Amino acid sequence: MIPSRLFAPLAPLCLTLLLACGGSVASGESGDGGSNGSGGSGDGESCSDSSPCSDGAACLYAEDACSADAKGTCGGFSACDDGPDPGPVCLCSGEVSTDCNAPRTASAEHCSHGTFACGDKACKQNLEACVVTQGGVAGGSPSYQCKTPEQFPDSSSCHQIPACGCLNGRGGLTGSCAAGADGQVTVTIDVP
Repeated sequence: MIPSRLFAPLAPLCLTLLLACGGSVASGESGDGGSNGSGGSGDGESCSDSSPCSDGAACLYAEDACSADAKGTCGGFSACDDGPDPGPVCLCSGEVSTDCNAPRTASAEHCSHGTFACGDKACKQNLEACVVTQGGVAGGSPSYQCKTPEQFPDSSSCHQIPACGCLNGRGGLTGSCAAGADGQVTVTIDVP
C-alpha cells in the first residue's frame, strides 16, 4: 500500500491535469444543514489562508505556493501516515523543517544556501548529499560525488532535501549515512 502522504502534495496537480485534459469535476448539491460562504467544505474543495476548510480538513498547497493569496485544496489525510520517513521539507521562509505536516513548502533550491565540502567537490547545501565510494581496487583512493535524492535508487518517497532516514539502504546500497551538525548528509558506500 502506498502511504497517503505521497498523494497529499499531488492533489492540486492531479486536479489541474484532470481539468487541462478535458476532464470535469462534479460537485453535489448541499444537503440539509449545509452552509455557504466561510470556507471550503470538504475534501477537494478550494481553500486559502482567508478561506480555510470548514470541516477541519487540512488545506493542502502545491509546492511553491508561497504567496499570501495562494489557493489550496481541502484534504482529510495527514502527510505523517505510515511509511518510511520522507525527510525534511523546505518552508517558504527558506528554512528547513522536519514537520511532515508543514502547510506550505518551497522547492529545495529555495533552502540551498551555499555549498559544503565533499572531498574535492562542493555539494549544494540542502539539495545534494556527498557520496563517498571507497574500497574496490587495492590502494585505490575514495571517489566523491554530489547527488540529489532523486539520483539514489528507490528514492521516490523521499523529499528533495537529503536525509539519512530516507536515503540509507536504498537500492541495496551498502555502507553508512551520517548527517553533520549543519544537517548536510554524507553517504559512504563500501565497494568489496
